[in-house]
Amino acid sequence: MQQGRTPRRQRGQMLLVIGLTLPVLLGAVGVAVDLGFSYSHRREVQNAADAAAQIGAEALGLHVTYINMGASGQNTLGLSSDPYPTGAAIYGAMQQAASNALPPFPAPSGATLPAGATLTTYYLDANQNATAFDSGSGAVPASPNIPSGVRAVVSYNYPTFFIRMLSSALASTNVGAAARAMLMNSGPGTSGGPFIVCGGGPNAGSGNGAVRTDSSGNPTGTIDNILTGTYPSLAINSTYVGNYYELHGPQLTKDGGGCGDGNQFKGLSDSTACVPIAGAGSNGLPCSQGWLSGDRAGPTRDLVGALCGSNTNAGCILVLPVADCYSGGSCTGPINGDFRVVAYAPFIVAGGSNNNWGQLTSGVMVNGQSTGTVYNPNSTGGGFFSAKLVPGS
Repeated sequence: MQQGRTPRRQRGQMLLVIGLTLPVLLGAVGVAVDLGFSYSHRREVQNAADAAAQIGAEALGLHVTYINMGASGQNTLGLSSDPYPTGAAIYGAMQQAASNALPPFPAPSGATLPAGATLTTYYLDANQNATAFDSGSGAVPASPNIPSGVRAVVSYNYPTFFIRMLSSALASTNVGAAARAMLMNSGPGTSGGPFIVCGGGPNAGSGNGAVRTDSSGNPTGTIDNILTGTYPSLAINSTYVGNYYELHGPQLTKDGGGCGDGNQFKGLSDSTACVPIAGAGSNGLPCSQGWLSGDRAGPTRDLVGALCGSNTNAGCILVLPVADCYSGGSCTGPINGDFRVVAYAPFIVAGGSNNNWGQLTSGVMVNGQSTGTVYNPNSTGGGFFSAKLVPGS
């Protein structure tokens, strides 16, 4: 008789075990779901910070452009008045950019931040010292205290789905992110210029172009004309996307990447602005860009080396000016001794103590007069570190 009752007793025990463990299992699944959404929200908030910082840098750059340029330069870029004369105006642009990256999608024009979201903005000087500004701030600080960049800090309280049942204190989770964007070579308070790439093309001359390397930065002996088209409508040839190229190094000209400039080119532009030349469009291209000769590596190499490390897996992206030729000969327009910049191209960059190289990529561009954006998700600041050239006086 006892043997006949054993199956029912076992079934009862199993129901008891299931009843005790099911809430635990459901709780674990719920926590996993909420954690998954939290990671997704983290990317949304980082996107918002990245977008706010990038737009803030562009707005600050247009302000610097206006105050540093004469009437002819302002007309070239279509600036009839200072588009961002105050911190409030810059903040407004940054707020719209952050709003566009946060739900609900798409954000309406002129949208404020959604409920639960905050945006804190700062001016940055050349040494990364921060001064807060907001929607009520007045005129942008003038020289010699004009900002060199901006920093955006975004946070957002997202509702939870399952763990809120454990406690009302867990009804939402706060996700935060920060990003910074810097102007480089834009006037007072900034220094240094970005790398400048010789892209070849019909006017570059024999043996001048982008120096191909392997993924470790070692030249392969191949010179590529990465530009295609007819001047002034030159663009990056998508055939070469994915290849690695030398951006800065002591052997750059000897390897063939000098656009016919002589034997002193090492890959760096100088600290002057790229000046629009005849036929320039609203983006300021083509323009005349000076360069650093000799062994003056400048702050750009040190910056990229510090942020990006020695391999391209760090995720740093630099949008660089690409030149098709050097002044003289059939290269018309640039100031004597300058390169003629005709395009911008994004590179996933890396660098060592003596040289920098990068993988030509696509789909990462900056509006207007931007010439460099370093994206470094692993830096303490997070998000974008951006270098931007604007025409100067």
